[in-house]
Amino acid sequence: MYNQNISGLLRFQGQWRSYQKRVLDKADQYLRDKRLHIVAAPGSGKTTLGIELIRRLGSPALILAPSINIRNQWLARVREAYLPEGTDTEGLLSNSIRKPGLITAITYQALHSLIRKGVSEEEPEEDCGEELEEEQGDGAEEGSMDKDFFELFRERGFRTLCLDEAHHLRSEWWKALEELRDREPGITMISLTATPPYDASKGEWDRYIGLCGPIDEEIIVPELVKEGSLCPHQDYVYFNLPTKEETEAVTAFRKDAASVAEQIFEDPAFAEKIRTHKGIRQPGRYAEQLLEKPEYLSSLLVFLKARQIPFSGELVRMLGAGEEIPSMNLHWMEVLLQGFLYEDTESFAVEEAYREQLAALLKGHGLIQKNKVVFTVNDQLNKLLIQSKGKIRSIVTLTGEEYKNLGEQLRLLILTDYIKKEYMSALGNEEKSVNELGVVPIFENIRRAYEKSPWGEELRLAALSGSIVIIPKSAKETLETLMEERSVKGSIKECTVEGYYQVDVRDGEETASGLVTEAFNRGDIRVLIGTKSLLGEGWDSPCINSLILASFVGSFMLSNQMRGRAIRTMKGNPDKVSNIWHLICMEPEGETGKLKGPEESEDFATLKRRFEGFLGVHYEKNVIENGLERLSFIKPPYTEPLLQKINQQMLALAADREALKRRWEESLTVLKDMDVAVEAGVDKKYLKPGFRMYSALVLLFVCLGAGIFCLGGLLGLFTLQDGRLGALGNVLFIFFLLLCIIGIFRYGGRVLRLGTPFRYLRSLGKGVLRALRQTKAVTSRNVSVETEDGKGWASYVYLKNGTEREKDIFAQCICELLGEVENQRYLLKAKRPVSRLCRYYCVPELFGKKKEDAQLFVRCVEKDMGSCELIYTRSAEGRKQLLEARIHSFANKNSRLTSKRKTVKSPWT
Repeated sequence: MYNQNISGLLRFQGQWRSYQKRVLDKADQYLRDKRLHIVAAPGSGKTTLGIELIRRLGSPALILAPSINIRNQWLARVREAYLPEGTDTEGLLSNSIRKPGLITAITYQALHSLIRKGVSEEEPEEDCGEELEEEQGDGAEEGSMDKDFFELFRERGFRTLCLDEAHHLRSEWWKALEELRDREPGITMISLTATPPYDASKGEWDRYIGLCGPIDEEIIVPELVKEGSLCPHQDYVYFNLPTKEETEAVTAFRKDAASVAEQIFEDPAFAEKIRTHKGIRQPGRYAEQLLEKPEYLSSLLVFLKARQIPFSGELVRMLGAGEEIPSMNLHWMEVLLQGFLYEDTESFAVEEAYREQLAALLKGHGLIQKNKVVFTVNDQLNKLLIQSKGKIRSIVTLTGEEYKNLGEQLRLLILTDYIKKEYMSALGNEEKSVNELGVVPIFENIRRAYEKSPWGEELRLAALSGSIVIIPKSAKETLETLMEERSVKGSIKECTVEGYYQVDVRDGEETASGLVTEAFNRGDIRVLIGTKSLLGEGWDSPCINSLILASFVGSFMLSNQMRGRAIRTMKGNPDKVSNIWHLICMEPEGETGKLKGPEESEDFATLKRRFEGFLGVHYEKNVIENGLERLSFIKPPYTEPLLQKINQQMLALAADREALKRRWEESLTVLKDMDVAVEAGVDKKYLKPGFRMYSALVLLFVCLGAGIFCLGGLLGLFTLQDGRLGALGNVLFIFFLLLCIIGIFRYGGRVLRLGTPFRYLRSLGKGVLRALRQTKAVTSRNVSVETEDGKGWASYVYLKNGTEREKDIFAQCICELLGEVENQRYLLKAKRPVSRLCRYYCVPELFGKKKEDAQLFVRCVEKDMGSCELIYTRSAEGRKQLLEARIHSFANKNSRLTSKRKTVKSPWT
C-alpha cells in the first residue's frame, strides 16, 4: 500500500512544451484560491498537465471524466508518462471509488449515482459498475445506502478534485458536483476543458465559472501549430445539389403549400376575420402591442393591401415613414397565420370552431409542426436536405481526389451519425440502392464507385461502429495477430463482398475499436468510415490526414471534438498536413436556378455555427481568424455554376498541401506571442464624422481665432505702452489664456476623439470599458482598447489583454450599442449626434435589465457621444420613441452594420 503523498511516486518522463511550462510556472499563483481553470485545444496535452498538477499538490486525487474511454485514458496516461514500465499500480491507480487509489478516476455519472445512492462496503472490490457503465455510456457505480459517499471521500483523504471537460455536465451532475464542493470546501479543484461554454447564457456561464473558477490560461490552436503539437490544417467546403427525388419532394411541398395558402388568401371569410383585428380598427390604442412584433404587423398590412382592404395610414407610419409595403408571398402568409392561430388569438373576433377548422386544414397538408405554421420549409424537408443523398456523391468524389493526392500515405476518416445496419444485405448486391447517409451505405458506395478502378483495392476500405466491423483483406492478418496477442475472443468471417471480412469481437466495442485503429495506424486500412459516437471524443489516431464530416452536428463543442481527430501531429511524420471537409447541400429556389442563400439554408446555418468555433488560416491572407469569411471563395450569388466553380477551387487548394503549410508558417512567423482578439466590426459609414465633430471644429477655430485676436491686441498695447500692459492688457491676457484653454481642451479634445472613424470607435470603446469595469464585468488589469482597419466595409475595435470572456462581453456590448433597434428595454438618444447616420443607440443587454445599470452606462459613454437622453421603452411615451428609433435606425437598413469575429494577434503589437 502506498503512503498518502504522491509527489515522490510520479516523475514525468518527457519534456514540457513552452505553453505547458508557462502554465506550470504560474500554477502556484493561480492556485491561491484553490481553483485552477485551463482551456486547452485538443492535442495540447492537457491530461498530462492535469496529472502534473495533481502530482505537485501531492494529496490523493479524484478525477472526474465525461465517459469511460476518457476515464481510462487518464490512468493509462499516468502509466505511460509518469511510471517506469512494469510498475505495480495497486493502491496507486483505480477506476473504482469502492477500492480507491491515491489517484482515482470515475465518470460524472458515477459520482451522481454515488451521491444519490451511497456506497456499499459489501460490494465486491472490483469495479462492479463497469458493466452498467458500458450499458449507459457515461458510467455509473451503483450501490446501496450502507455507506455515505462523503464519509468515504473524507476517509480516503481526497483533497484534490480534477474536472475533465466540465462543459459536458448535465443538470443533475451539476447538482452532485456543487454538493461536493459545498460539503468539502477545503478541496483544491483543477478544471480542464477544450470547449468552455462561451456562448452560454449569463446564468449558465456564472454557474460554470462559479464551480470551475475564472479561466486562468487558454492554449489556442495556432499556438499548438507553432509549437508542433498540432499539424497545419485547413477546412474546405464541398457543395452538392439535392438529388432528383429530393428536388421533386421539395417542389411538391412548395406547390402544395402555395395551393393551400392561395385557398386561404382567397377565402372571403378569412379576410373578414383578419379585419376584426383590434389593432387594425384602433391603431393608436394598440400601437404598443403592434410594435412588439414589427414583422407580424407587416404581414397584416401585406395581406390587407393584397386584398385591397382599406386601413389606416397610421399603421404604415409605424413601419417606417411610408415605406412601400411588400407583395404577398408564402413567407408573409406564414407569419400572418402564426399570429392568427397561435400567438395573437385574442386580437381577433373569431369563433374557436373556425380557427380549429383552419388549423386542421393546414395540419392535413403537413403545414403545421409543433404549433408552428411552416409554408416555406418544415422539419421534414430540412432533414431531407441536411441528410441529402447527394452528399454520398460528394464523399465518393472526395475519397478519390484525396487518394490521387496522397496515394498510399492517405489516412482518411469519414465520420457520420448513423450505422444504417439494415443495408448490410445490399453489400455486393448492385441491384439494391444504398443512397442514404450512414456507415454501411457510405462504405458500399465508395466500394462500388472504385471497385473497377486500377487502384480500387489500394483504398483499403473499412467500416467501424459499435455493432458492425468490416475490414479489407489487407488488414485480416494484422487483426488475427493482434487478437491472438491480446487474447481477444471473436471471429473474422468472409463478408458478402469479395475481399472484405466481417469482424465479431465479443470483448466489447472498445476492444474492436482498438484493433481496427491499430490496423489503420499501420496502413493496412487507409479509408475508415465510422460513427462520431464511437470515433469522436476520447478516440485517438494521429495518422489521420484527411477527415470528411458527414455529420449534422453544428455545436462548437461536438464539431471541435470531431475536427480534433485529424489535426494531431504524428511521430515520424513531421510533414503531416490535414484536410477537413464539410459537406453542404444547397437548395434551389423555385424554378429560377438561383439557390437559397445561407440565411435560408439550415445546412449552411449549421456550417456557419461550426466555423464560429474554429481558428484557422485565411485562404488568401496571412491571418488567423474564425468565421466562414476566412474561406474567401464562398461568395454569393449561389448559382449552380458558381457552386461547381467553388468545388473546383476547393479541390485545387486541398491538393496543394505544401502551400498550406507555407501559409501557416508565414502567418505564425509574425506572432512571437499569441493573443486572441474578439473584434467588433462597425460599418465605416456609420462612424463618419457628423454635426458634433464639425461643430466642435468650428468652435475650436472660433476660440483660437479670438485668442489670436486678443494676442494681437495684447502685443499692440505692449508696444504702445513701452513694455507695460496696464489693466486692459491684463484683461486681454486673461481672455487669451481662457480662449486657448477652452478651445484646445474642450473642443480640440473632441475633434481628436471624433475626427476619424478609428478615433471615434476607440473613444467609444473606452466608454464601454469604463462601464464594464464599474459593474465588475471586466476585472483584469492592464487591459486596453485597440482598433484596426478591416481593409473593407468595417473598422474593428477589441479589448486587449483581458480574459476570453471579458473580450467577448466587450465586443458584444459594442455590437449591441451600435446594432439594430429592435425591442430593447433602454435606448440612448443623442442630443447632438456624433454621426449623421445615427441619433439612437441601444443600451447593451448587460446594462439594460436595471435602471441603475442603464444610468451608469450613460454616464460612462456620454463623454464620447455627448449629452444623451435615456429612454425607457416600456412606457407609452417610450414606445413612441422606440418607433421613431426604428424608423431612423441606420442598422435597420443595413444588416452588415456590426459583426463579431476572432483573430489571433501578437500581444506586443
